[in-house]
Amino acid sequence: MAALTTVVLAGCAATGAVAERQGEQKQDVAAERVATDGGGAAPFRDGQAVLAEDREEGRPSEEESGLDGEAAVRAVVEEFGRRLKSVSLSAPDEVVARSLPEQYGDLVSPELLERWQHNPSGAPGRVVSSPWPDHIEIQSVTLRADGAYEVEGWIVEMTSVELVEGGYAAKRPVTLVVARTDEGWRITDFALGEYTA
Repeated sequence: MAALTTVVLAGCAATGAVAERQGEQKQDVAAERVATDGGGAAPFRDGQAVLAEDREEGRPSEEESGLDGEAAVRAVVEEFGRRLKSVSLSAPDEVVARSLPEQYGDLVSPELLERWQHNPSGAPGRVVSSPWPDHIEIQSVTLRADGAYEVEGWIVEMTSVELVEGGYAAKRPVTLVVARTDEGWRITDFALGEYTA
């Protein structure tokens, strides 16, 4: 009897470990989807990515709830902020125009990209070697009536001093509009404010 109990308990433990590994694999797949396609394929519930096969019947879709949209929008804006330093605006216009689609092509709408390519001085990026734009600090994300999101934040600029000692060299307000397009979530509008003291 003791041997049978041991076998049953071992089988239950193995089944639990397999189920746990499968759950971890689903979370990894969902996180990868958010990272690679802007989040369109992996909705969020209570901060966790949820695959289509895990959704409960009757729950609102990602478009209805807006929860997935906000998470995807934040991911797009944060990635865009990380890439700002890779576009040197001090380069000749034709070089800037070529680098824009390389850096921003999968994050901004074709219309916005074209606008920046025709007017590189209006494009966001790195103006001088130091300070450089390090990231976008998101302050608010608001769902608009048209289904797009308006994101208010700061472009945080750094120098090597701030990398060591902390803080930031400068901040500049930024407003972005992010909408769901046929290509996924894309930045469709971008407006910079003046530097703050």
